Amino acid sequence: MRTERILSIILALVLLASVAPLAITPVAAYEKKIPCDADGDNELTKEELVNAILPYMLGEGDFTLDDVGDASWVYAYWGGKPKTFTDGFGEDVTFYRPIERIVSVWCTNNELLKVLNATDKLVGVDAGMTGVSTTLFPELSDLPDCGGWYAPNFEAILSLHPDVYIPWLITTDPAESFYGIQRKRYLEENLPGIPVLCIDNYEYRTGEYFIEEVRRLGDILDKQEEAEEYIEFYERCMDPIVTVTEGLSEDEKPRVWITSLFFTGGQVTSSPYVYTVFDPVDLAGGRNIAAGLPRSVKVGLGWVIEQDPEFIFLQIWAAGNRKSPYAPDYPISEAEKQVKVILDSYELSNVSAVVNKNVYVVQYSHFTKGPARVIATAYMAKLLHPELFPNLKPQEIHQEYVDRFLRIDVSVNEANFVYPPLEKS
Repeated sequence: MRTERILSIILALVLLASVAPLAITPVAAYEKKIPCDADGDNELTKEELVNAILPYMLGEGDFTLDDVGDASWVYAYWGGKPKTFTDGFGEDVTFYRPIERIVSVWCTNNELLKVLNATDKLVGVDAGMTGVSTTLFPELSDLPDCGGWYAPNFEAILSLHPDVYIPWLITTDPAESFYGIQRKRYLEENLPGIPVLCIDNYEYRTGEYFIEEVRRLGDILDKQEEAEEYIEFYERCMDPIVTVTEGLSEDEKPRVWITSLFFTGGQVTSSPYVYTVFDPVDLAGGRNIAAGLPRSVKVGLGWVIEQDPEFIFLQIWAAGNRKSPYAPDYPISEAEKQVKVILDSYELSNVSAVVNKNVYVVQYSHFTKGPARVIATAYMAKLLHPELFPNLKPQEIHQEYVDRFLRIDVSVNEANFVYPPLEKS
């Protein structure tokens, strides 16, 4: 398919090109330059392109089919210039050829690629992809395993010759050695010549930043229409919620504790995890009790009790197993157990969320993060402010997302994303 596309572009450009000298320009080794750019100024002209295409078609010169095909694409669709993506660290990543081969090692990043209809560009994924997402990503089940996001298999990645490597990093905390800029440098050192593209696509950034990131990613992948289609959906679903919640006073926003790994061995842990940034809660009109704390902070259970959260959202991986919640037979037994432990906890018995039974398990991935954050916001707005959103139907929004952007045949009412579940809409 790619060869046919390349040849069609080449033939079209040859027919349109004016007569140009047939001199063959010596080709330097490709490194951060547009192929066939004879003078190396990273601005491919018609004359330079023709001087590469015609010798290639005559079986002369040093350019390969990929060289002339990529150059034709850059000239026809990128205006003869490279494309640059500014990542969350504020660093520019420049691409000199169209992106055809991607290795991506985090499920929400791959979900965004799926939303942009770009999973056909994926040539390698992380070790956990098939275990987490066989239903969501059936097209990725046979791709090579490139190691986990925390321990990449650099040999496997390099053998796939990707045009870009997309890791999972938290760019809002660049000083963090394991997640931030030092980690990016480590990846670049071990993947020489391969651009490392750090996208947030998580819950640590605001919705505005996320939307601009989607638009820029769509641009470098030549998926502008798909990006704008998703952005239209996101804004159509999100704007009516935010229009209401942004007018709430702080006192009108319920206190929310968003956590994970809440208990072990049937007992509440004394050092629970807190999410200090969680955009869906903020957008839905909640007040995150951990807002403003350092991201990696450990708190005691006593501190949580003092904050007296009115809602508890417990994030767990697919109800305690590695199975995708997009499967109709997705179990809820683990979610039931988690909620029961919290509600039966002696330590938390006087916390408002427990007294009023406002304790919910929410699915960790493919729901609260990445492009699905709009879905989580709708569900949470309905839970936090049912009186403000009597006509909000999160399941309908969710089903549209599944049908249009995930392109899988699943009824969201047959899967468990929130427990206890909302009434079906």
